[in-house]
Amino acid sequence: MEMCYNGTLVMPSNYAIVNDNEMEYVQGGWSATVTGTVSSIRNRLSAIITACITGDAVSIAVGALGGIAGIVFAGISGGWFTNILSKASDAHSKAEGWIKKYGKNKKCKMTSTWAILWCTGISLSI
Repeated sequence: MEMCYNGTLVMPSNYAIVNDNEMEYVQGGWSATVTGTVSSIRNRLSAIITACITGDAVSIAVGALGGIAGIVFAGISGGWFTNILSKASDAHSKAEGWIKKYGKNKKCKMTSTWAILWCTGISLSI
């Protein structure tokens, strides 16, 4: 649906003027770094993947129980688990490739970045 406003913007009579910096959303976040061998990092990623699959199954089961709250929980948590599962699966594939190329004992670093509670990335470096 396309919205087009050709006229002057008219505000309601009870609006409040807010400074630009109060209106801007600054996404907070953090990162976590783990170091170890490629094999140990791959094992961590395997555990994350398993937890996401299990958690997603739990959210589906709760949603199947019915009720608005269950459906909302299933939708929110299902998306959250899917988000992390996607990032962890990509990193796991990279770790598998490095094991084939460098061996299990090559030193590796895994960094996960987060914005509030949303995983924005999982990166690996040697």
